[in-house]
Amino acid sequence: MAENILYRRTMTTKEEEMESLALNSFLDNIELSEDDIKSRVSLFSYLEALAGAVDYQPDFQQTSITGSTMDGVYWKGYESDLDTMVRLSYVAVVENGDQEVSVKGPVFEMVHENVHPGYTRLKLIKDGPREENNIFATTPDGAKSFCVKENGEYFLSAYKMKYASNLYLHVPEKPQWVVQSSYAYGVEWPDDEELLEHGPAICFSDHSKEDEPPSDMVPSFTCPNWPSKAMEWVTRKRTHWPSAEIIETLVKQGCRVVPVGFRGSPNKHVEWRISFTLTERSLIRTFNNTQYKCYALLKMLLKEIIDKEVPEVLSSFHMKNTLLWTIEKTDADIWRPEKMTFAFLQCLENLAKWVKKGYCPSYFIVENNVFDLKVIGENQRKLVSIFERIIAEKWKCLLECETFKKNEHFMELIQEQSELSFTKIIENFKGGDPNQIWFNHDKKLFERYEHARTEIFSQLDGHADIDLTIVDHHEMITKLQNERSPSQFHSTAVEPLVLSVMTSLGSHLFAKHQNKGNTETLTKAKELMEKGMASDATCGPLKLANFELMNGNTSQCLQITTDVLANQHLVQSLLPQFLPKYIGTSDEQLEKYESFVSSTSTVQERFRSSAAHAVVFFPTEIDASPKAVRFQLNSRVPESMAHLRWLKWAIYDPLVYAHFLRFLCYQKLQNADKGQEELQAIESLIDNDQVGYEMSAFNLLGFSYASMGNVEKAMGFLLKAKEITLLPDAGLWQFGGILSTLLGGSKKKD
Repeated sequence: MAENILYRRTMTTKEEEMESLALNSFLDNIELSEDDIKSRVSLFSYLEALAGAVDYQPDFQQTSITGSTMDGVYWKGYESDLDTMVRLSYVAVVENGDQEVSVKGPVFEMVHENVHPGYTRLKLIKDGPREENNIFATTPDGAKSFCVKENGEYFLSAYKMKYASNLYLHVPEKPQWVVQSSYAYGVEWPDDEELLEHGPAICFSDHSKEDEPPSDMVPSFTCPNWPSKAMEWVTRKRTHWPSAEIIETLVKQGCRVVPVGFRGSPNKHVEWRISFTLTERSLIRTFNNTQYKCYALLKMLLKEIIDKEVPEVLSSFHMKNTLLWTIEKTDADIWRPEKMTFAFLQCLENLAKWVKKGYCPSYFIVENNVFDLKVIGENQRKLVSIFERIIAEKWKCLLECETFKKNEHFMELIQEQSELSFTKIIENFKGGDPNQIWFNHDKKLFERYEHARTEIFSQLDGHADIDLTIVDHHEMITKLQNERSPSQFHSTAVEPLVLSVMTSLGSHLFAKHQNKGNTETLTKAKELMEKGMASDATCGPLKLANFELMNGNTSQCLQITTDVLANQHLVQSLLPQFLPKYIGTSDEQLEKYESFVSSTSTVQERFRSSAAHAVVFFPTEIDASPKAVRFQLNSRVPESMAHLRWLKWAIYDPLVYAHFLRFLCYQKLQNADKGQEELQAIESLIDNDQVGYEMSAFNLLGFSYASMGNVEKAMGFLLKAKEITLLPDAGLWQFGGILSTLLGGSKKKD
């Protein structure tokens, strides 16, 4: 297909190179830098692995994250579907019926006759046993119930499969996938979802959350062998990419089939698309940053210019297809930052040529025209006109995009071109407005981190036995440190996550050995918690302060808590599903952080200085906890809610817990007035609606006033805690327990 790819071998001018560098810097500033993209890809790779680990039916289905989210190619202000591909692993698809397969479920054979290139039909050649968790076992006739009978043979219906997948995969016991709870802000699938069609995908949309994109789920089967229709891709002549090693690896992975037929086929209900989505994802992972940015620019052009004039004709898939072809047929030399505008123009010229012909070859199956029944008639004429204008304007066509128009700094640069040398413009461009950019970046990152931390803590809190919990901590640290792309992922979330697990491990070691005189282990516990201080600005330091208090080091505890409370640029990220009402960072705090943050500081430095996350104690940390925390950890959780691990935790707003530790210090130092000031500080935070985990704060106040003998105040706060607790029975028990302690103390005084 080389004749279909346009490539002008030409030298770029100095001016073009300077324009490319300026554009490159702008894209860095809207979160498309190499570190931004690598961080997102690594983060979602990790979350995908977690999703697999907690999948509802891990032996029967595996979940892959796909689309722009997994590619990492999205930017500030860009919304993308959160797409997942669910593979039903008990089904096999083969091209040759004689191929051996090891699955227990049905086996289907591809039939390519009388179907559009890139599509196939699936003929049932072996049914499987009726087993639990097998979608085909939901009907008496098994897989045949999902088929259409034709001349005595059974062909799997794409329509029936997609419809049944909606009913089967959307079971009442909905899995809280990590991809939902760690990225999409803890949203579960709604009870009355709206089923939308996104090609082969089942789309779940919750209209109560207008600011969140819909989530696509694509059911799929694996064909372990590379399809014969795509063998040309394997043997095709190339300039430099992909390498023979990459091709060999990808071919061994085979392909998928997804339930959607060719839109113009009368038999589309029994046709399936041969999908290379995961192959494309692997190829995109080999992109350099210039190639990623060209992909982003193509998507930006589509969404913000083309779709406004000719909506829903071209798609992100067409942009990706164009980019793959262009990279393959061009020299590696053009994919550099200083030649970005030239590389982008190569993509535009190829796409414009295909639009004019009405024929765009699929990157993997060249006979498949991905413009079929789309780029025709009036739509084609409009697109030809649009691309003529775009090609004439070259990269400056992007200035029509809202992403550029709304960026005041970029517009200033464009306006100044006639007055300043381009060198000066680039210098100004790189300066940009980093505070606002990094502020928005960190606000999202800190929140995503807290979701990921909660998922990891849920895995660590799987045993009542502290020894097993300690083992789980060691294994989790090793797992995180051995992440496939540690240097990429450590630049954002993995390093703080490792440090937070170290803090928890240190606290558990302390809980196990504090009364055994094991100095060496206690020293190790403190070292782990000192390292863990760098996980964030609150939880890490406060767990160490707790350790110092429990060991009688009140001066150290007071110093740490003083530093935490003196921090004027904290960004709180508390999980809303744990709160009776969501308490976020105040406008004043946001202003202070926006003024504080600097693009010269690393992500780790900003975590240490400003990320304010909740203080969490597991039940297995009970011996490392003050008495008030022990009461909360002893709360009884109904059996019906036992699967919600976090209900067993003691979770505290970091500022509340800092004041509480200081109260305990002053109690030890017999300074009642200072202790009273700390409790009043907690009350003031509550009165000003600045407290997350309010029930925990009331419990701490109730217990603290009880320890001071102030029965009236203690009962008042304990009753408030009981009113808002998620566990009424546990709240009553806790209230009764503290009251018994209080009365017992009164009797002793008598």
